[in-house]
Amino acid sequence: MSIQKAKKNFKLAVSKLLTGDKLANILGFYAFLKENKLSVSLTATNSWTVKFKGKRVCYFRAHEDYWFISYFKRSSEIFELCEKYATNELKDFIHSNIKADLGCNGCVGDGSKIILGKTYDTICWCHPIWVNCPDGESLKLAKELVLVGKNVVAEMIAGGG
Repeated sequence: MSIQKAKKNFKLAVSKLLTGDKLANILGFYAFLKENKLSVSLTATNSWTVKFKGKRVCYFRAHEDYWFISYFKRSSEIFELCEKYATNELKDFIHSNIKADLGCNGCVGDGSKIILGKTYDTICWCHPIWVNCPDGESLKLAKELVLVGKNVVAEMIAGGG
């Protein structure tokens, strides 16, 4: 599928679910991903996986009247490497968006985990960082976290990971 067709299909899909600022924000997020040379592929209905060099950086999904981004599925290594790239503001953002409940379909969690120096008794292993309807400052930080994820993937690949 051509890039233009994929972009048109994306816009059509999210336009059926979101309006106003939410629509503008998800379209801006998509454009940001493409500008930063990340691969965006349809994973399931109205959900997309974002990869860099074949490794998952994040996932996002649109529902009727809301959308979310989740990061770093099942990876302790990413959290450890993330520390050196993340600003204190981004670390606070990560901590405020940790999904510590196990509300996923069949999620068994990942037990106790230390993330950026803070211990969590339980953490969702499907969507450990979950950002609902990012806008304004939260969207800026969500994009920054994507770039940190891209740096971490590049480092993992360079190190043979």
